[in-house]
Amino acid sequence: MPLLVGITNARLSPTKRGIAVEVAARLAAESGTPVCLLGADPTDRDVQRHFPQLLAAWGAPTRMRVARGPHEIAVASFARAHVCVVSVSDRESVELVLPALQERFEYLVIDAPSRAGFGVGIAGVLLDWLDALVITSGVGAGELAETRRYAELLAAQPTARHVDVRVLAIGAPDAGGLDADQLDARLAALPMIGTVPRLGGAGNEAIADRALDPVFLPILRWIRTRAARTPASDDGRATTHEPPDSIERHVANRLYREVVDP
Repeated sequence: MPLLVGITNARLSPTKRGIAVEVAARLAAESGTPVCLLGADPTDRDVQRHFPQLLAAWGAPTRMRVARGPHEIAVASFARAHVCVVSVSDRESVELVLPALQERFEYLVIDAPSRAGFGVGIAGVLLDWLDALVITSGVGAGELAETRRYAELLAAQPTARHVDVRVLAIGAPDAGGLDADQLDARLAALPMIGTVPRLGGAGNEAIADRALDPVFLPILRWIRTRAARTPASDDGRATTHEPPDSIERHVANRLYREVVDP
């Protein structure tokens, strides 16, 4: 069954820029399976921002536009990378295209608007579709606190109980003004999946840069493990009936250290 993974953040910020693109590219390479990258953030348009880098890394794609009434969907299939990029601009387009994409791809990586599950438009509709959600967060005290509140709201929301939630910290440990002990204490209160550098800066714009493989490995392993244990529901969608994990019981921080610093 297909696995749908969303990438979001607790507030509009550059923390999630490039994360969905990198995860989709690495997941396709790691799994040997075509991956769909869905650009569903009409405000930040992160996937569209990365098109020049995608072209440079993967060559020219096969392009297609699909229109139904006022709704238009842009499709770019990069055969070399086994990644199909689909861009949507509104809630109705998401609901039109997702059933068809689920039939064609094992993995869908969705660049979602901020605070998926709350608000209006695409953000409000995605939780019904997602199996897993990565919340990106900067390493400052304010952003980590906001991320924790958002993760707790998701855990308490009945419609989100089938969604496996993890937090991905973005940036160098000293970038947020916290000392090591303060940062560790705040990260320990979150369902962490790992830490990656801030992407998109000068000298760090390559897609699927091999130097970043170790920091993305825990994310890829979590996604693939999650896919392997996801049963099919009665309506054919991939979902899980396990109760949500308590934030206090997550061991992803230890897992991450074991992978990166064996």
